[in-house]
Amino acid sequence: MLTKLEGKYIGEEKIKSTKKVARKTYLDSEVYEVVLENKEVVEYPASILDAINTDKPVDLNELRELKGRPIAKKILSIFVDSEIAIEDINYLLQSKLPATIQESIGVVYKKYWGKNKEDVTLRDVDLKLKLDK
Repeated sequence: MLTKLEGKYIGEEKIKSTKKVARKTYLDSEVYEVVLENKEVVEYPASILDAINTDKPVDLNELRELKGRPIAKKILSIFVDSEIAIEDINYLLQSKLPATIQESIGVVYKKYWGKNKEDVTLRDVDLKLKLDK
């Protein structure tokens, strides 16, 4: 899967080094720390890192496309394995999944900000940023 990545690219940035980190993803996949030549340090699950590294720089739209491919394949495999009707898949994608994501985000906002998502102001953001310094 992952071969030598130094000298390859993630988007427009050249990879300087990679190393496996101790943490794993929610579904127990390996995670890698990537140091880019611009000194930015990012972490990616192995499957995503494998999909997004390229021999030449690519723009951000192509990077987004590369990131999405393995995710779309995993989601499709879950639907195929579940043997549910296409109309049920449409319901899940258009209604249930977005609602569940928004619900989870709402819980995080409430926990982190102490208020509902729609009540968070830029002043709240500024205060949190100042506290994190």
